[in-house]
Amino acid sequence: MKFNKYYILPIFATGLLLITLMINECRFELFGIRPGYAPHNFGFNIFFFFPSTLISLICALTVLVRKPNIEIKKAKFYSVLLVLPILILWIWQVIRMSIVMNY
Repeated sequence: MKFNKYYILPIFATGLLLITLMINECRFELFGIRPGYAPHNFGFNIFFFFPSTLISLICALTVLVRKPNIEIKKAKFYSVLLVLPILILWIWQVIRMSIVMNY
C-alpha cells in the first residue's frame, strides 16, 4: 500500500484523539489536576479536551464526506477505518448523555 496524501487527514484526526485521551488519563501527573476537583476539571475539559475532540470529529466527518477519485476507492476504505474509532466514541458519548439526561 502506497502512502498518499489522502491518508494525512485521517491520521491527523486519529492521532489527535489518541494524544488527547492520553493527556486526559495523565492529567494529574502532567498538570496536577486532581480527579474530582471541579474548577480545574471544568477548565481542562472546556479549554482542552472538548475542543480537541471536536476538531477530531470535524476531521473525521470531512473524511467521510470527501469524494475520492475512482482509482483511490481503496484509500477511502482505509481512511474510514482510521476514523471509525472517533465516530464510535462520539456516538457512544451522545447515547450516554441522552440516557443520563432522561433520568
